[in-house]
Amino acid sequence: MDALENERDGGGMRAGRSAAPGSCRRRRWPGILDVAGSVIIRARGTSTRSRSSIRMPENTMTRRVARTAAAALTAASLVALAGTATTAQADDKDAHTGAKGTHAGKHPIHVLYLKFVKNKQDHTDSRLYVVRDGSVVKSYRAGSGQGPDAMNECRVMKGWLPSGDYSVKGYERKHNGDIKGYAIALSNATCKDGKTARKDLFIHSEMTRDGGRGGPESQRWDGVKDYNSNGCIKLRPDHIKDMYGWFEKNGWPRTLKVVG
Repeated sequence: MDALENERDGGGMRAGRSAAPGSCRRRRWPGILDVAGSVIIRARGTSTRSRSSIRMPENTMTRRVARTAAAALTAASLVALAGTATTAQADDKDAHTGAKGTHAGKHPIHVLYLKFVKNKQDHTDSRLYVVRDGSVVKSYRAGSGQGPDAMNECRVMKGWLPSGDYSVKGYERKHNGDIKGYAIALSNATCKDGKTARKDLFIHSEMTRDGGRGGPESQRWDGVKDYNSNGCIKLRPDHIKDMYGWFEKNGWPRTLKVVG
């Protein structure tokens, strides 16, 4: 040990060989490092010395530091792997607990839309369907248009909705225009002549702004005659409320398909 410390302190060959052999044997038997880095094997009870083929580092401290660093690196790697596994587990959990209506493992994406089928025998007895994954899940009697021109989609304020695809622009429960209460706003459309525009289109009923029954005719549902409209799709008050209730639990359609 003394020889090694002297060697670190700059004693070199001279310091290494000036150490007492007896003390070296007692502390580091069967050998010590010589200046060349070889182990000097000293047999018990003899003074014979031979060089071993085993080579050792010149600086034992360096070797200890290397072992310590390797152990630390291994420990750090294990911690990093554990962290990665935990993160992956958390990500997987999040992917399966997403909000309803998003792509989440427990809530698969559904193809959901509205479909209005016009009845050419009676425009007040048409049907509005809620369709999910190709199957009808809700069906309501609905009307569109009024008077002799009810089935002429190019008659503004008289004819029913032009056939085609519409975007749902929004859902309201307290609409406060000419239409009041529950109202589903639709995108504009062009009728089959290619130039007549149909605007301000809704799916609605007849009620007050708060969803109740009012005094004016346009704010109270009296019966079958109220399925007539200026071109919008009209439902009974209880039916449109029932439909909203289903949407709240299952998702809100963003498109309407009109056929017939």
